Amino acid sequence: MEKIKVKAILFDLWLTLASDKYYQEAGKSMESMIIEKLNLNKSFKEVEKVVDTVLEKDKKKYIEEVFRELGAEFKQNDVDFFVEVLEKKIASTELFADTIPSLKKLKEKKFKLGLITNSNIVRTPFVLNKSNLKDYFDSITLSYKLGKIKPDSALFEKALKELNVKPDETVMVGDSLQGDIIGAEKMGIKGILIKRGKEHWKETEGKPFAVISSLKELIGMVERK
Repeated sequence: MEKIKVKAILFDLWLTLASDKYYQEAGKSMESMIIEKLNLNKSFKEVEKVVDTVLEKDKKKYIEEVFRELGAEFKQNDVDFFVEVLEKKIASTELFADTIPSLKKLKEKKFKLGLITNSNIVRTPFVLNKSNLKDYFDSITLSYKLGKIKPDSALFEKALKELNVKPDETVMVGDSLQGDIIGAEKMGIKGILIKRGKEHWKETEGKPFAVISSLKELIGMVERK
C-alpha cells in the first residue's frame, strides 16, 4: 500500500491505546451490565452517552447520577456494585506495549497527534496520567467535556480546529467501526481500524480505509505531508 500522507493522526483511547482487562474478563461492558442489572429498556448507545458525559467525579455520586439520568430505579447495593466495577476497571487498566513507543516515533516524525475518546470522568484522568500519556497529544477531546459521544461530528470538529488541519490531512485510528471509523469518514477523515485480537468490538457496519493489528504497523503506513 502506498503511504498515506497526512499532517495529523487522531487516536481513540480504549482498546486502541489502553486495554480494559476487566472488560476482557467479564466479557461485557459496564454499559451492558447496567442495562442488565437495572433491567433498563435503553439501547447501548443511550446508556453509553450518559456514562460518558456525567460530570460528577466522586465514584459513588457519579454512579447515582448515571442512574438518575437514565431514569432507573436502584438500591444502595446497585450503587455499591458499580462503584466496585469502576474501581476494578481503573485498577486493571494498562497501556498496550506499543502505545508509548509508537507515539514517540510519530512525534519524532513531526505528526500532530490528537486524542478523541468516549470515556467517563472518573476513569479517564487515571489513564491519561499513566506513563504521561496525555503529554504526547497536541489536542485531547473528551466526551464528558463536550456532552457528546462519537460518532458525533462535534468531537472531530474540535480536534481538527485545535490541530489546525483539514479532514483530508488527517487519519483516525480506532477499534470501533461505528464510533471511530464511520464518525471520522463522515467528516472526510480516513479511518484506520485497529483490531487487537479478542478485545476488538465485533461490529459489522462500515468499511475502514485500512486495517491494522498493532500501532507498529501504523508507523510504516503514514508519511508527514
